[in-house]
Amino acid sequence: MNKKTFIVIVSVMAVVIIALGVGLAVVLAMPTMQKSENSPEFHTEIKNSEHVLLSVSPVATTSSNGISKTIYATVKPETATNKKVDWSVAWGDEGQTGNVTEFVSVTPTSSGSTEAKVTCHKAFTGTIVVTATTRESGFTAHCVVTYVGKPTEIKLTGEVSPSGGVYKLGIGRTYVYDVQLTNPLNSVGSDFNDIEVTVGGYGAIKVGYCEYTIASSSYYWYEDTMKTVNIFEIADAFVEATYADGKLSITTKRTFENYYTSVKSIDGFRRKAYTDKYRETVEDCSINIVIREKKSDAYAEMTIKFDENVVTGVNIPIGEIQF
Repeated sequence: MNKKTFIVIVSVMAVVIIALGVGLAVVLAMPTMQKSENSPEFHTEIKNSEHVLLSVSPVATTSSNGISKTIYATVKPETATNKKVDWSVAWGDEGQTGNVTEFVSVTPTSSGSTEAKVTCHKAFTGTIVVTATTRESGFTAHCVVTYVGKPTEIKLTGEVSPSGGVYKLGIGRTYVYDVQLTNPLNSVGSDFNDIEVTVGGYGAIKVGYCEYTIASSSYYWYEDTMKTVNIFEIADAFVEATYADGKLSITTKRTFENYYTSVKSIDGFRRKAYTDKYRETVEDCSINIVIREKKSDAYAEMTIKFDENVVTGVNIPIGEIQF
């Protein structure tokens, strides 16, 4: 390779590196939008023209004024010197009456700005059209707004209320909770009714094989069988949760301390042999129930512990009676 060729190659590499650096700087400088969890949404459909292009942010925000999204207008061509637009809002269907801005309003960032905030103040039927009109030549683009009533929260109402974020339930009972889907505008669409319930848990217990002698109320543990089990893996052994017709039903089965996978009587019913029986708590244990509306991802979560003041079982310490 001669010296001239080497200089050319080095020059090209330098240009590429500079270009990549500039590109990276642009990417890092660009603002990013983060979608907030359970953001309440109304639906928007863009109807662009060749002169004006509209886009709507995926992020919705809530306030005492309603639910808002940001809308942007791009005026063509890029070389145009006057890109100012005016925003307006109107009913989109014939027969719709009333002050449209009571339901949806559009507020530009400043006079003539290509950025504005579209706010839904309350639920409505039909469509509402947001229009951007260029001050020069009067070109337009439209955004059709419909209210879908996405739920943002699930409220649970039942016999037992949480204390310190924890529901304390008794064993061998069924608790029923009313399930209400809601949002800031207090109007949830009928399409949002796909409910699922999952049962999990936190913490861990140590379990193993043991034999229990009834007469002496004593346990003999086989140490080589000891193992640690996460409550998440065996949560169904303690609680069953189902949903139907707006009701969440929770049935409690047994405490963590009463856990085992199987038991059988031996030695003429004088002893009991337990497999994977609870021996001790490794980490603080609780049951976790999540009820979720799948289309909107709105959810409610319950942390359950068992009430120590509620009867959980019975035992007769004397295993044999002789006359």
